[in-house]
Parts: sequence; C-alpha cells; structure tokens
Amino acid sequence: MTTKKSKSRKAKLVSKSLKRKLAKKTHKSRRKASVKKQIRQRRPLYKKLILHPFSVFLILCMVVFVLDWTFRVIADSYTVTAEVLAPALQEGATITSLTNNEIVTSAPITISGTCPSDSYVNLYINGLFTGSDFCTYQTFAIAADLFVGENTITAKDFNVTNQQGPTTPSFDVTLLLPTLVSRSSSKNPIPTPTPIVLVSNYYYQTFITNHLFSWQISISGGNPPYSINTSWGDGNSSTLKLDSASSFTITHKYTKPGYYTILVSVNDTSQDQRIMQLATLIKNLNSPSLLSTTPKAGPPIATTYTVNGLDNFFESSKTWLWAAWSSLVVVLLMLISFLLGEREQRSELLKRRATR
Repeated sequence: MTTKKSKSRKAKLVSKSLKRKLAKKTHKSRRKASVKKQIRQRRPLYKKLILHPFSVFLILCMVVFVLDWTFRVIADSYTVTAEVLAPALQEGATITSLTNNEIVTSAPITISGTCPSDSYVNLYINGLFTGSDFCTYQTFAIAADLFVGENTITAKDFNVTNQQGPTTPSFDVTLLLPTLVSRSSSKNPIPTPTPIVLVSNYYYQTFITNHLFSWQISISGGNPPYSINTSWGDGNSSTLKLDSASSFTITHKYTKPGYYTILVSVNDTSQDQRIMQLATLIKNLNSPSLLSTTPKAGPPIATTYTVNGLDNFFESSKTWLWAAWSSLVVVLLMLISFLLGEREQRSELLKRRATR
C-alpha cells in the first residue's frame, strides 16, 4: 500500500517538475518574443527597410546576379586561338602567257599560268599588288594593267593559311602605246601623266552568304576626282566617286555560295585607267573548309559569333563590374552590422529583465 502511495507521489513530483520546466521555457520564449517585438518597434525606418524579408531576398538575388555577371566576364575574357597550318606548297606559280622581255602595245592584259592545287596566286607589277585569283584546275588568270614603259611581273602562290610557295622567275614586259609614241616624235612632246596607283594587301579569307563582304583599297596618282566601278562577279556592279587620293572600302552581299572574281576599275579626269582583280569564296555557314581545285566555298579564317541582348549587356558592361562588387559588399556589411547590433540589443534587454 505504501509502495503505491510513494509511486504516486513521485509521479506527481515529476509532473510538477515538468510543468515548471515547461512554464519556465514558455516564459523565456515569450520574453524573447517580447524583446524581439520591442526591438522591431524601436527600429529606425532605414533598418526596417533593409531588414525586411523582401529586402533580404532582393539582396540575395543581387548576389546571384553579380556572381553570374562575374563568371560571364571571366569566361569571355580568355580567348584561345589555334591555327593549323596547311601543307606547304611544293610548286611555285608560273606565268605561261608572257615571255621575258616581251613588248606589248595595249593594256589591260590577262596574265595566266599554272599553279598547284589548294592555293591562290597574287600578281605583282613593279612590286605592287595588282590582282589575285584562286588556283582552279591548277591554272590562274588575272586581268592586269601595265605601266607605260618597263614592268616587272611576278606571280606568287600561297596556301590557304597564307604561307608562300617556292619563288619563280619574274618576267620583264614593256608597254609601248602607239598614241604616246606619235606624240613623243613631235617637236613638242607631251609628258606622260602620273599613273594611277592602287594598293591593297590581299590574303586568303572567305565570307558568309548574306553577310557583308568588304575590302579596303588605297588610291594615289592620276588626276582626281576618280570614278570607281566594281564588278562583283555575280551580275551586280556598283559605282563610287572619290574627290581625292585616299583609301576607300568596297562592300557587297552575296546571296549564293561560290567562287567570285571581283574587278575594280578606276578612271580619273584624264581618262587614265587602272584595274585590280580580287577573288573571294562565299560559303554557307558550316560548309566545308578547304579550298579545292574546283570552285567552291570555303570557311573564314576567323569565325565571328553574335550574342543576344543579355550577353551583349554582360560583355559591354565589364568596366562597371568593380562598382557592382563594391556596392554589393557595402550592402552586405550593412546587413551584417544591423544583425549584430540587434543581437547585442536583444541580449542586453534579456539581461535587464533577468535582474528585475
């Protein structure tokens, strides 16, 4: 009997102890909640704004945005460029349409010859570039103007990575115009006008269909203004007027892939003429990449990638990244200082209540 009573007393004591602990715990939690409420009520407006849950969410979004921005800028800042050289050419371009020390009485003329496959040929007259052609069926043909008097004509072949092939002999050709001969035999010879000179630096590259083809040429000599006519090789032509000797750029869009010969003809006020032949390969995107013995499209040496609006924003705003990181660090430090300050304030209020 006594055993049952003692057990029931112990159970009551345990129950009372648990109730006291629970009440004490509840009291502490209510006191902390009360303290937090007081702290929130005493917050100044700027603390209420920055410690608001929605504000904290926006700050976290800002952290994610700036991190993504940084990674995009870092990824865009490193470019790896690799070039695989084409096989070296074993043969040089040889002119077959002329003989050494030949005399001609009219210009322009077409200079042709043989060349190795997978190459292009540049023609130089007196050291100046005057035209280019792709080696199709192991032959080339370039329309060229000659200077009055002596001309040293050199043909050089290059592979598709612009390495020159073996050197071949040059040809000396003299241009004698009948009109100038008759004038020079008179008592008062008329001096030969300064010839027009076209200068360009041709190298192998191709362009994409429906994208802009462009090439820069410099003009000097002659009697300006100049009239420049460009035949694009696809049935289209364009005309450009130039008031003085300077550089100019020819541009055109090709709608179909293929091999095109471009002929640039320049006339001045004295009816002097100079021509320059260019060659280009137009290809569809992702089409085969090597020049062949048959006319076909090849790829550009460098590929240009377009970016959408968001990527363009990241790329164009690299210089502002330091400002974004600085602002983000300031906001995060403010948030941390506010939280530490409230933690200290809460602990002080709890100590005061405990001493009462």
